[in-house]
Amino acid sequence: MINKTLIVTFIAISLFFMGCDSGSSAEEFNGSFFEPSDDTTVEELAKTSVVRKEVNDTYAIQIPSDLTMTTSLNDDASLQYNNVYSEKYIIVIDEDRDLFEDAMNEADLYDDDMSLIGNFAEIQLSSFSEGVTIISQSNVVKTKVNGLDAHLYAFDARIEGIDFDISYWIGYIVGSERLYSVMAWTLESLKDSYESEANAILKSLEEL
Repeated sequence: MINKTLIVTFIAISLFFMGCDSGSSAEEFNGSFFEPSDDTTVEELAKTSVVRKEVNDTYAIQIPSDLTMTTSLNDDASLQYNNVYSEKYIIVIDEDRDLFEDAMNEADLYDDDMSLIGNFAEIQLSSFSEGVTIISQSNVVKTKVNGLDAHLYAFDARIEGIDFDISYWIGYIVGSERLYSVMAWTLESLKDSYESEANAILKSLEEL
């Protein structure tokens, strides 16, 4: 368990900043990672015991109460919780919206034909396929999360040298002054037990 947890943590830190290449040769995902209704996912999360966490007077998010705070998942995360026994993990990274746009424009990477959420999600996902084999993935879900523009993704991934697969749920959300990256993950073998909670976690983020 300890070795597996350490590997999962390492994978998460690496993948979160690597992103996901749109040119990946992943097979089409045939499952149903995301429920079509926000109400459905909220109801699913309500079936478990949850707690609402407020962070830096900036945002709040609901997470399962069996998760505990940690500092070992990501140095840049403003929120990070896990349950090493059930292999559940969640982190949130938030960054300044204006600084992101300025940096993208200075690097001549900002696509004026795309929305801010489109640019944010694309740059975050642009290099994910490097060193990663995506086994299956969802189509992007373009939605609103508590009134905020959001792109939601889900996928199963395999990394060379690791003998088990990981399931991820990722949400990129544009706030009034901050940009949010929310990631939940577990072992692929445990995906069914975490899927509803993970979907609901992504859709529970709200600005304060």
